[in-house]
Amino acid sequence: MDKERAMACAAHALGFAAVAAGVLPWGERLLQPVPPLPPAVQAAERHDPAGGALAGWFGGGAGVDVAVQGIIQREGKAVALLVVGDAPPRAYEAGEQLSPGWSLAEVSGAGVLIRGGGGSLRIAAPVIPEPAGQGLRRLP
Repeated sequence: MDKERAMACAAHALGFAAVAAGVLPWGERLLQPVPPLPPAVQAAERHDPAGGALAGWFGGGAGVDVAVQGIIQREGKAVALLVVGDAPPRAYEAGEQLSPGWSLAEVSGAGVLIRGGGGSLRIAAPVIPEPAGQGLRRLP
């Protein structure tokens, strides 16, 4: 009986060692501090107030480059997937700031309304083509 118990304890210890060998390296890797952003990215994130003032002298203010990638609506709540400038696509809700002086005023199934620079801009949502055949269909 002692031999069987010793074998069971050895199997448990070996299993624990195998799990620890798999978990510990990932834990160490995930708990490392996040490296700082490259200087080029940090410089791009800085706001240039003089540039906005200069643009105001020549007609209205600096613009914003926005592309609508998609819109998700559910039970009265809508989120827009937008590309702002050269940044990767990100989800925005109504009221969020897109860039200094520009905010997302409204999100609907038809598109988005952006306000800033003394005016507003409506951008239509991309049209998804209907699939051919009996597959999945987009409902209105």
